[in-house]
Amino acid sequence: QTPTPYGPVFSPDGQSIAFYSQQDRAIKKIAVSGGAAVTICSPEVSAGLARLGRISWDADGIVFRQPGGIMRVSANGGQPEVLVSVKDGEVVHGPQVLPGGEWVLFTLATAATTEGWDKAQIVVQSLETSERKTLVSGGSDGQYVPTGHLVYALGGVLFAVPFDLRTLAVAGGPVPVVEGVRRAINGNTGIAHFSVSSTGSLVFVPGPVTTSAEQFDLVLVDRTGTAQPLKLPPGAYEYPRLSPDGQRIAFGSDDGKDAFVAIYDVSGASALRRLTLGGRNRVPVWSADGEHVAFQSDREGDLGIFWQRADGTTAAERLTTPDDKDTAHVPESWAPDGKTLLFSVAKGPSYSLAALSLPDKKVTPFGGIQSIQPPAAAFSPDGKWVAYSVDVSGSIAGPLFVQPFPATGATYPISKGWGFHATWSPDGKELIYSPQLGQLVAVSVTTRPAFTLGNPVPMPQVFLERGPMFQRNNDITLDGKRFLGVVPAASGATGASGAPGAPQIQVVLNWFEELKMRAPHQ
Repeated sequence: QTPTPYGPVFSPDGQSIAFYSQQDRAIKKIAVSGGAAVTICSPEVSAGLARLGRISWDADGIVFRQPGGIMRVSANGGQPEVLVSVKDGEVVHGPQVLPGGEWVLFTLATAATTEGWDKAQIVVQSLETSERKTLVSGGSDGQYVPTGHLVYALGGVLFAVPFDLRTLAVAGGPVPVVEGVRRAINGNTGIAHFSVSSTGSLVFVPGPVTTSAEQFDLVLVDRTGTAQPLKLPPGAYEYPRLSPDGQRIAFGSDDGKDAFVAIYDVSGASALRRLTLGGRNRVPVWSADGEHVAFQSDREGDLGIFWQRADGTTAAERLTTPDDKDTAHVPESWAPDGKTLLFSVAKGPSYSLAALSLPDKKVTPFGGIQSIQPPAAAFSPDGKWVAYSVDVSGSIAGPLFVQPFPATGATYPISKGWGFHATWSPDGKELIYSPQLGQLVAVSVTTRPAFTLGNPVPMPQVFLERGPMFQRNNDITLDGKRFLGVVPAASGATGASGAPGAPQIQVVLNWFEELKMRAPHQ
């Protein structure tokens, strides 16, 4: 597999590109002319900060963040040196060594969330004395540009403020210069998707003006990539699941303030109907007969699992109760005979799987599974197998496995590398999963007379992939020919195949002239 690159940045001479490979957990560089990528170093990452975010490259080396602070490594490789250390509970983003080489500019936050980054500080710190100065309170991803401005993001808006490099002070108030710039999904980094060249060009990916309620669309996509949007307005949709008869969809809506489960007819014949009331309710899973929907809820103070009739004629009823307030239960998959609900148990950084027997309400552990990412387990259509992911190394994601149900101790590896968010085809002859972010593959499965696998076949991937630290964000139709998933509403136009197009990159030439007019120096 070719590693998916993140945070690419040009070398000062423009002849090479450095990037972070999640697959290899390494910063690499490759010549613009092509060739093999060379590993520079392997920085530390954490589950909550899976990507390094923005990195920078100047004459003294490559500068990046990791959980303990800001590091610099020679472009030729070697041991990274610590430039800035931060306290426990602090996270940093987007370091840039300012001209002169004495000060480093970066964002400092106390939480790697959308709200945390919007309340962050943009600071400079001396590499000689460790003196720190706050330049902006309330914003992130600050970048110094040669016009003498500091450009940064707040929500989905870019602001600029004049900045004196000699006195290290901003002059005057911030001015909005670009409205509608895409931010990191769920605030997992402080990045705003923009960049400014030294020659005055601005590039950015359009997005919503506010990050408080990012808008998405639900679409059906066939195996060629042709898409059919559902007749729903954009919303804060997540985790869509098709009913066993394929006629209805249960999905979550979470705008950061209110989280509820809703039901919608695939035909579009009726309007969206909110199912849950009270508390934050997420991650819906249909019962085998399509009569109930199970979901996680905090309505009684803990993160247990409840269920409710899908027609809304009954109140929610509790199914599971966590052992303590630090434990969360997440519904994963219902056995086709309707007797067993598989759910994950999250306690601190560890996840395990458990099975709830509906007839006697008994909970038992399943499969001896321990992972630092959600296992996102799924019953096979015949109920005799369970697919799940396990990450024990902290490498962002782990491999995909299958176990018999009930568990016998046998374990069958499905993916050679990463494998997460598995879906069984309705006939049980395929497993569809993500081998890495932005990719989807299908592998044929035979269970009789022996468990055997085919080779992975690439599939169209147009859905928003939130990553292995979240639940699966798509589902498969009853005929196995189409997939239901979430796409950013801001992606707008569709491609020639009818599939939602990738977000467009906007380019503004000679942007420095506009910047100087809109945010003039005093």
